Amino acid sequence: MTAPKFPKKQHYIPQFYLKNFSKDGKNIYIYDKAKGEKGEIRYQTTIDVAHENHFYTYQTKKGTKKNLEDLLGQFEGDAAAIIEKVHRERSITPEEREKLALFVGFLYSRTPAFKAKTQEMTTKAGEKIPPMMFRMTPKEWMRKFFKEKEGKDFTDEELDDLIDFSVNPKRSRIGFKFPQGWWIRTMLDMGLEAAKVFYGMDWLFLFTDQPFAFITNDNPFFLVPPEDYDRFWGYGLVTPKTRKVIPLRSNMCLMMGDIAENPKDVFVDTKKEFFRAANQRLAYGCERFCFSPDQGKMEKLVKDVKPYLVKK
Repeated sequence: MTAPKFPKKQHYIPQFYLKNFSKDGKNIYIYDKAKGEKGEIRYQTTIDVAHENHFYTYQTKKGTKKNLEDLLGQFEGDAAAIIEKVHRERSITPEEREKLALFVGFLYSRTPAFKAKTQEMTTKAGEKIPPMMFRMTPKEWMRKFFKEKEGKDFTDEELDDLIDFSVNPKRSRIGFKFPQGWWIRTMLDMGLEAAKVFYGMDWLFLFTDQPFAFITNDNPFFLVPPEDYDRFWGYGLVTPKTRKVIPLRSNMCLMMGDIAENPKDVFVDTKKEFFRAANQRLAYGCERFCFSPDQGKMEKLVKDVKPYLVKK
């Protein structure tokens, strides 16, 4: 049987979504902060941006190559129609809400930014756990373990040296490799869990009569923390009063509130102060790319937040 052939370029930001921020439905202005000290603004087709080679291709235990583009494409097709309908009619059914929550959940988890963040968190946890275990485990337990498993009696000096080797970063270091299958599973699990959470939240759809008000980026999801959040514990998706914001079109944005017993959908017009603030947050929070329907808007945003946009 011939092995399936998948497209090499796999988009982590859907093309239909990017076209929602394009004046002609084909091209978009892009700020690429990885291009030199000042970055670069260019005009490109949506098909040529926000993709990585084989980003969603993985191998099963039987050695068969699989790809998630078709699955993600189903979510994207549903979402494209729902976003257009919400924009046109300012209404959404429970079934449409569920499908849009799936799209937003995976848009949250399918990006390189999310992949890098989960790998970083897993690495930090993995680096701390083994030394902690060696510090907390009594030496007599270790001696018994090695006697039973290895058939060797360790002296106190040998155990002390083994413990020091395990906890001393000057003598040893733990490294991690993340298989593609790990990333795929993590992305799917987190996307589904996020979708469940998002579906149970109050939704506020914000509209503007300016057709090209909002920009977006390669990590198009940001949090607005509550004013009184605990600086030590921080805030997250389910922290009360935290707002979850994602632009859906260049003139429409979704803001999700708290989890509610009977989640509400509200549709309101917004003022330029909101989308200006949202655009600054989106520009600041990009992993590498910002996308805008308007060149002047992009140039101004880059100027306003350039110290944070330039890649270190």
